[in-house]
Amino acid sequence: MPSERTFFNKAVYKRALSRFWLIGAAYAAVLCFLTLMCGRYFNSEFTEMSEYVSYSILSNLTRREIVAAGIAAVVMAIAVHSWMFRKTSAAYIAALPVTREALLISGMLAALTLLILPCIIAMLVSLLLYGGGQLWTLYLLCSAAAVVLMNIAFFGLASFCTVFTGNAAVLPALYVIALYGFVGIEVVIRYIAEFLLFGVRGTGWELAVLSPVYYFSNNYVGSYSHAIPLTAIYAAAGVILAGLAVIFFRHRRMEAAGETVAVPALRPLFRWGLAAVGSFGMAVLTLKTVFGAGSNIFGSYIGEGSVGTPAKVAILLLAMIFGAAVGWFGAEALMRKTLRVFDRHWKGLGVFCALLCALVIGGELDMFGVERYQPKADEIGYAEVYGWGEYTPKRIMQPENIEALLSLQKDIVANKKAYESQRGFNTFPLTIEYYDTNGKLLARRVYAYIVNEYVPYVTGGDETVGFITGNDCISRNIRQYEELLNSRELMEQRAIFPRDRSQTAVFYATIQWFDSDSPVQQSLTLTAEEFWELYDTCIVPDLRDGNIGGAKVIRDEEFYQTIEPVYINATAVRTDSSGGFVYDYYTVRPITSSARTNAWLRSHGVPVETIGELNNVEVNGFAG
Repeated sequence: MPSERTFFNKAVYKRALSRFWLIGAAYAAVLCFLTLMCGRYFNSEFTEMSEYVSYSILSNLTRREIVAAGIAAVVMAIAVHSWMFRKTSAAYIAALPVTREALLISGMLAALTLLILPCIIAMLVSLLLYGGGQLWTLYLLCSAAAVVLMNIAFFGLASFCTVFTGNAAVLPALYVIALYGFVGIEVVIRYIAEFLLFGVRGTGWELAVLSPVYYFSNNYVGSYSHAIPLTAIYAAAGVILAGLAVIFFRHRRMEAAGETVAVPALRPLFRWGLAAVGSFGMAVLTLKTVFGAGSNIFGSYIGEGSVGTPAKVAILLLAMIFGAAVGWFGAEALMRKTLRVFDRHWKGLGVFCALLCALVIGGELDMFGVERYQPKADEIGYAEVYGWGEYTPKRIMQPENIEALLSLQKDIVANKKAYESQRGFNTFPLTIEYYDTNGKLLARRVYAYIVNEYVPYVTGGDETVGFITGNDCISRNIRQYEELLNSRELMEQRAIFPRDRSQTAVFYATIQWFDSDSPVQQSLTLTAEEFWELYDTCIVPDLRDGNIGGAKVIRDEEFYQTIEPVYINATAVRTDSSGGFVYDYYTVRPITSSARTNAWLRSHGVPVETIGELNNVEVNGFAG
């Protein structure tokens, strides 16, 4: 009669506890130290504010404990599974009358015991020190629960990585790659895509949530109602990975102890993986050190022009091929434990490099149509634009204006070479975002024009307003955009108060201006009644006539003759559905044709001059 298959062995469990309790003790000491570090937040003057207490615990205790859990998990995995990394130990353990499932599961349960007990100890210490109030006790208990769940998640991942290697030095590397792999992939893709693809910019860390240590270290999880479910999902993933580790371990060769890759079928994948790591790592290094890609690649301008010019793409491609070769033969050296690795597998490397060339060259030539992609007009619910002299986002909903924006973008893409050949240090970016009717982002593009001189200082002017460049096609695009900014729809967004007055209350209103008698900005405070009088009797009628709310991007003669250095500002407040305060801000600038508004300003002692008059500018030569 066959013996019953067992999945747990008490002797293996106790043996692991007795051997590795010191690691658990050290982990408990670290968690208690982190708890003591959090004491200064409880002793601050804000401790009676529940939101502040929640923020302090979640941001300064839970985050640090999760990072510590990530480190403790891999250390514990190396210790508990250390017998898999030595041939003599593996042979001895394999000879025991214990099933493989019982060996692995018993060891993992012992490790989890040594990882979870320190969390309980640290929780008791924190409750003893800071648990005087019911609110604090609840937060501390939730914090401990989140850390326990993350220990399960991290150790499940570490155990899963253990099954595929027989080398204790390789395990931490695989674990770190698994932890940060998704964020790393996103960083690499975005660096290379923003380098090769004209106008393409990222919108955020979409894959960060798949890299929990990074996610918790760089994002504030707003409440425990979000943190606990999220950590529970991570823990469930860890349990699944641990279960897969048990399944794969049943078929693992015990003689693979000491080998870099314990599963022969995965050796080609290991070569390709390290080749990819080497290639893309060299790409990021080249982009940052050679071409000066910026530290904030998401939405920012990362270099001069659209940096993916043919010569620079060739340099990038050579660097990536070199990195691929290093990674490819490095993987072979690790697996064969010798540097004599150049006698085989050249064809595989050739295939990898060919695919790399196709990807990079195809991206530069836009063979995939990413640069040229535009949503269809009937798919677009609205679009937002900002930049090129208009740095407050403006929403475009009118079909004719959306068509004009699509036409502008198409013309910019057609002039790609002109934008790529720009040189200079004064950069003016334009961001275009298309959304569907549900508010989902369809596409985001950022285009920049550059000048090799600073915009001259103009009293009462705007340093973010550019001036026409010497390039005909770029100049045409700028004028197209300026025409769009002066459409009726966008003029109304600037000149109409953002909220119905029955829903909000103006509590502060001013008029600010510059005059020729003083370089200091002057100011006049208005009552709410005076502001609404100015708005109703002057601003709205001027807008009806199309004489207020316009914008100028180009510092030409018209800019100096029509723009006035006068700002009409108002701040209002309202309450939202939860009873919180929400502020509405309003600013509009009159121009020379704003007859009613200018007359009201003069009647209240505000001098009305154009920027040209104020600075004594010769409008034909722009000399100060």
